[in-house]
Amino acid sequence: MSQPGHVRAGVLRLGIAVALLAAGGFGLRADPRPRPARASATRTTVIYTDSRAAYSLGNTLELIQAHLRRVSTVLHSVPVAAVSSNRLDPADYRVVFCPHPAPELPPAVLEAVGDTNVPVLWIGYGAERLRERAPFGGDFGLEQFSKLTPGTNVIYRGQPWAASVAPLVEVRFPAGSKARTLLTAPVGDGGAPAPVCWVSGHVTFFGAIPDAGLLGALFGEIVWDYFGVTNVPPARLLLRIDDYQCDSDHEEFRRKVDYLGSRAIPFVLSVAPVCAVGEWSGREDYLAGLRYAQARGGRIVLRGHTPDAAGYEFWDGAQDRPRRDLPSGAARGRAENGARQLLDHGLFPLAWLTPREAISRHAAEEIASVFSLGVGRLQLSDASERDALAPAVITADAAGRLIVPENLGFVRLDATHALADLQREFARLRALRGLVAGAVIHAYQPLPVFIELVEWMEGLRVPFVDLAELDAAVRLRGAVLLAGQAQQPVRLEAGTTLRWRAWSRAGRLVSEATETVSTAAERVLGRRGSGDYELFEFTEGKE
Repeated sequence: MSQPGHVRAGVLRLGIAVALLAAGGFGLRADPRPRPARASATRTTVIYTDSRAAYSLGNTLELIQAHLRRVSTVLHSVPVAAVSSNRLDPADYRVVFCPHPAPELPPAVLEAVGDTNVPVLWIGYGAERLRERAPFGGDFGLEQFSKLTPGTNVIYRGQPWAASVAPLVEVRFPAGSKARTLLTAPVGDGGAPAPVCWVSGHVTFFGAIPDAGLLGALFGEIVWDYFGVTNVPPARLLLRIDDYQCDSDHEEFRRKVDYLGSRAIPFVLSVAPVCAVGEWSGREDYLAGLRYAQARGGRIVLRGHTPDAAGYEFWDGAQDRPRRDLPSGAARGRAENGARQLLDHGLFPLAWLTPREAISRHAAEEIASVFSLGVGRLQLSDASERDALAPAVITADAAGRLIVPENLGFVRLDATHALADLQREFARLRALRGLVAGAVIHAYQPLPVFIELVEWMEGLRVPFVDLAELDAAVRLRGAVLLAGQAQQPVRLEAGTTLRWRAWSRAGRLVSEATETVSTAAERVLGRRGSGDYELFEFTEGKE
């Protein structure tokens, strides 16, 4: 790796005998997500009768699990057909998902739901199978499909929300019922609002199918309640600058960076490791601009390996399906190669952003083996790039990678109404607990529009997310970059040279050390506290 200024290190030879303890994933990491109320380490079992609602290609099961991952819990999903006839695996929490009417549920599932020692979240159909069973005993009544008015406001915590919802069943509580409602919807004939979500005993019922819109966001609110989370994180903002390229106006870009730096606002800068006309070699003006931004609050995010900010890299946009010409390992190789190029130029990539945010499940897993932190939305299946979720809070994907959301959209090229879409979306989401509201502005936008965006975000009086304070780990072959409290377990063979260096957030080298491993051992690599970015590199023998 080469470092600008007085520090320069040769490229370390790879092909090292390093065995990672957690294959395909990351090891120890301080999790910023809140923990459930029941225990410091929990297991949540999700039992599902199907992964999709009727006539839908959307993977609703993955959407539900993405919402469940807003808390720090280990998810274990099992189809109902695989449930043992006499027992279920032990769990601290259980979730039952029935997206189709009249689900077939074995007695073991119904008996497990009646176990009052384990909180249950029941989603969708099938609740009528429980109403006469202990411990419910007729605590609620269920009828046929409701006559609720779709597309009108629902009420949650006393506040109306413009979420389109058609509850699956109409719920009524008999006299003396101890059930309590959490979410209601109006009835078309002017009757009393009908419960969409209610609690009876130790079971929380959500009588609708969550979607990727506002109803799903409200389901995420229910998840906070279900897990008994009392330390919901405060609301935060995320600002990302995109499409700063080799041929951009570098002086104009520096003025925008200076403006943010003068206000001590951390921001995200998404970068691809190539120029539109070729490699970075010889483009010191561009590289200097990137380092200038990094030194003044910019947190680098690797946006694929293509210079075209509007193009696909891991998806066939024409056919709306995963690319078939990408061999196994290609996504990981591109992520590793891009991260190394950034490091070689004194830039520290903390997270990954998928180009066009469209990627197959397999490729996403490969990316997650390199980056523990991501920015953007979550693609839920390989059926379509439209099957995606823009989370409202920090959550995790199926591979365990933490995702910092972008959900407000981008600043339009419209001098009169450039921020209108962002402001409208923020107004829709602002009451959500733990909200992380992410916005994007392109580097070519005029400085006055840029200032307008920042002043609006500052006026919200919500702090900005700083990726350098999250637990970010970037794992390459022969190297680990760490920020926050992230740690990475590795096995180092005897004779391995372990080199450690630490940099400030401004990219200044503050400390370094080298050691030779005398005996083979498992080590947990963690930040030593001398800097904000710490890089461990390991080789065998002499360089």
